[in-house]
Amino acid sequence: MKESILKFIKKYPLTFISVIVFAILCTISVNNLSLVYSSIKNIDTLSECTLLASSLISGSFLFSKIVTVYPDKIPERIKSNKLIESIVAVAIITILHFATRFLLKFYAEGDDAFVLYTLTIIFTSLTYFLVIKENNISVPEYMCKVFMNLLALFIFECIVATGIAILYYVYYAFFKEIDGQTLINVLVFQAIIITC
Repeated sequence: MKESILKFIKKYPLTFISVIVFAILCTISVNNLSLVYSSIKNIDTLSECTLLASSLISGSFLFSKIVTVYPDKIPERIKSNKLIESIVAVAIITILHFATRFLLKFYAEGDDAFVLYTLTIIFTSLTYFLVIKENNISVPEYMCKVFMNLLALFIFECIVATGIAILYYVYYAFFKEIDGQTLINVLVFQAIIITC
């Protein structure tokens, strides 16, 4: 497990950083739920940053897959340097994020978070296509692997949550007090890190 995590971080550093930023922003958002009416401007900024981080997660992974599957279509300067590749990916994803957000707000006039769903579905669908093409496997075989990985991820997340609960129980047994907000922050952060 450790080797696969380190391999993922090395191969997709922008995606990893985006996941960490997204987890931190979601944890801050959970803390600020009680402040919605007192500081709407901060919540709007926080929500915007969270939506952008979410787009960066799926978009950066997609961009890395495009570079892997179609190396002949990508300029050599971008392929050879991870920093330049990351900067180009962030620029393209940010432009797509705000363009989609503007178009949806202009035409749909609905929920601002709808951009999250739209871009995530588009990026994820394209990523699935590229992963299937890169590994040269059938769609049913890939879906079976995705399901098995999700099942393993669910079991791992249950184990981690149980471990955190045991640690909090031990802490409560020693000190006879517990900080519920900290527990919520830890659970939200670990769930996002493990799930993404």
